[in-house]
Amino acid sequence: MASHAMKLWIAQIAPSSGQSTQPAFAAFLLLLLFFGGIGALVMFWVRRRGRVSRSIESSCGHCGYAVTGLPTFVCSECGSDLREVGINKGSKAVKRTALGEARANVATESPARAVAGQSRTLTILFTDMKDFTARTAAASRESLLGMLRVNKQVVESAVRARRGKVVKTIGDACLVTFDSATDAVLAGVEIQAAADRHNLAAGNGERLELRIGVSTGEVTSSDADLFGTAVNVAARVQNLAEAGEVYFTESTWHAMNAAEVPCTELGVRELKGIASPVRVFRADRG
Repeated sequence: MASHAMKLWIAQIAPSSGQSTQPAFAAFLLLLLFFGGIGALVMFWVRRRGRVSRSIESSCGHCGYAVTGLPTFVCSECGSDLREVGINKGSKAVKRTALGEARANVATESPARAVAGQSRTLTILFTDMKDFTARTAAASRESLLGMLRVNKQVVESAVRARRGKVVKTIGDACLVTFDSATDAVLAGVEIQAAADRHNLAAGNGERLELRIGVSTGEVTSSDADLFGTAVNVAARVQNLAEAGEVYFTESTWHAMNAAEVPCTELGVRELKGIASPVRVFRADRG
């Protein structure tokens, strides 16, 4: 039907004189229509591909990164077990591209992270194990690795639940960042509670005796590391803490929601390498 209509149309617009020119003219029009149709199909495909690339249906329930190559059980960005944190459907996931790794635009869905070379205000949490050096001398390699594995699981579980980001681990120590000062201190309290539960069934050589320090301030990222006064202060405050306790600074106290974090002021302390004395608080664990 369409072919017949096209032939009639060509017959009407073709020159009436010079019958020999009509086949060539008709062929030209057919080629024009053919390539025009191909061009329209290409444009439709390009636009559709652009929409698909901006709308990824599945993303990690913890960090918001796109989950590709399903079925899979581990997020390639944050390492979270997708069976625990879940998979978001139809959310604003972020797709890895050949030009680099884009970041999620929704702050509430992405963990605290600093872009390389840039500075921003974050809350820093440091953890380490009391007398770890002495314990390594007395423990077997198998026992030591088991203790570090449990320590990592305890810390990462609480950090993930509070939307934090483990920046790095050095032996028994963990450096963690949070957008929220309240979440940082609560994560510290939850880490200590998880360590207590572990210790109920652990032998003397397997106990987790953690010290945690928290501070808030501007930090700068570089090569998967963080630098700044807030990082140094958090490390020094962690050294002050007793095993099983969470200490934090006045900067964190001002930034957090005090109604959610009962605490006790411990007074002003001199910290090694820090120019000014720092007021320190202890989170009350009830």
